[in-house]
Amino acid sequence: MQRLIDARCEVLVETGGHIALDKVPKGVKPIVDVKCPGSGESARMHWANLDVLPPGAEVKFVIQDRADFDYARGVVDRYHLGERAHAVLFSPVFGVLAPDELARWILDARVPARLQIRRTSNLEPGHPGRVMADRAVVLLSGGLDSTTAAALARREGWELYALTLRYGNSMWPRSKRRGASRPRSAASVTLNSPSISARLAGPRSRAKRRAERSAT
Repeated sequence: MQRLIDARCEVLVETGGHIALDKVPKGVKPIVDVKCPGSGESARMHWANLDVLPPGAEVKFVIQDRADFDYARGVVDRYHLGERAHAVLFSPVFGVLAPDELARWILDARVPARLQIRRTSNLEPGHPGRVMADRAVVLLSGGLDSTTAAALARREGWELYALTLRYGNSMWPRSKRRGASRPRSAASVTLNSPSISARLAGPRSRAKRRAERSAT
């Protein structure tokens, strides 16, 4: 970390609240994870960390229920984190506490904190609190590579959109065109599978270019 600081890089490090900040080089911006009772780790907290927060420091709480929220709220008030920390982050335990419920608690209690949601998830429009998978577009050619890529992405939880390009080229084998629809079932891709025409350099355009060259 010190080498990065010496190279004038901005360095942020997330650290458990039980680790003393005096072990972090000066200039590093720590994100202090204060463990709530629901984690079973709250007794390990090194509370002196909250007395010596350096500039740019953030304080994070992962919350699974109302008891955790009340605990975190008390810590924020006791150490005046709203004024002393660069940011106070309240993050719901994924799949346990609905993000919209935690947001409502923050607003109702007027806690100077931001709702933090996992980067790999987002809220589904029209369904408050429901988290949907990240979406990805997979270009399916009908070959082994694109089929494998779709299967791996699906296994990792991505919500897939299968995309097939139709070039309008008679040289593209009919078996290849038929095969383009097969990987969707192999990879369990059940969402939209649009087909886009892309006449980039098909037989007609080549014939037209030959005619133009002959005319000149």
